[in-house]
Amino acid sequence: MKKLIDGVILISNIRYKYHLYCTLISIIGFSIKIIIFILLIYKLIRLIQNNKNIENTKLG
Repeated sequence: MKKLIDGVILISNIRYKYHLYCTLISIIGFSIKIIIFILLIYKLIRLIQNNKNIENTKLG
């Protein structure tokens, strides 16, 4: 009976660690996506500002 209980505890520990690692990987992946999204928005804003500056120099 003790071996069975130890086996159940071992399986629950493995499941907990697996769930923990999956959660961490999901959080890291989501953070990377947010960082990439922010960088893309930053690049887009810079591109728009550069285009406005070029248009102003052509007109002026």
